[in-house]
Amino acid sequence: MLEHVDIEDLYKIEGSLHKHLQIEGALSSLGGPGWDGFGFKNRVLKELGYDVDAQGNTDAMKIRAYNTAADAINKLGAKITAKKLLSELGIS
Repeated sequence: MLEHVDIEDLYKIEGSLHKHLQIEGALSSLGGPGWDGFGFKNRVLKELGYDVDAQGNTDAMKIRAYNTAADAINKLGAKITAKKLLSELGIS
């Protein structure tokens, strides 16, 4: 189960794997190996309001995108696929 991201998670430099990185890892894994997974992760986060390539993203935009993705991943559980996640998030 993925935990929600908060402001401290975005800026801490020590400790266990950051929550937002766990979410990114889950998204990348769903998208496939290598660049396919990387592209899938970026696409989902962009559709959720956080464009990893754009300047001007606010912390609120990042947190909302990560937490929305985490909620959908957690809801789908073990039966998750990339296609089911996109459907759950309303991404076509």
